Amino acid sequence: MRAFVAKNHLPAILQKIDKIPHINYGGCGVVAYHLADYLTKAGFKPKVIYMSHCHDYLGVHSLRNNEVDSCAHAYVQVGQYYYDSEGRWSISDVREEYNSYIFTELSLEQAKRCAYTADTWNDTFDRRRIRTIKRILS
Repeated sequence: MRAFVAKNHLPAILQKIDKIPHINYGGCGVVAYHLADYLTKAGFKPKVIYMSHCHDYLGVHSLRNNEVDSCAHAYVQVGQYYYDSEGRWSISDVREEYNSYIFTELSLEQAKRCAYTADTWNDTFDRRRIRTIKRILS
């Protein structure tokens, strides 16, 4: 089942999510939470990864002290890959491209709390679209 989901369902799911307007301008944390939840139910052991730029002192402090509410971008890690609405990325490529960023793993519960803390995310993303994300991942 896991290989089937990863090979056949995940690319199509991510393509649908990526069509949501401004998904990566305030919606990446919501996607990360719901995608990790979906993958957990499919038998995977995903990790929600938040990243903040090292010069974003407040963001780095929040990540390091487990007080995070939002981030520069959120991914879901499964094995050696990161996933976001745009697809699958190798961890080494992401870490090389974002070498001045701090990466922090969140629990599923932390990711849920953060995803639903609306006032800390970029408000370009229309949060009414969260139901679309939930529907796609149900």
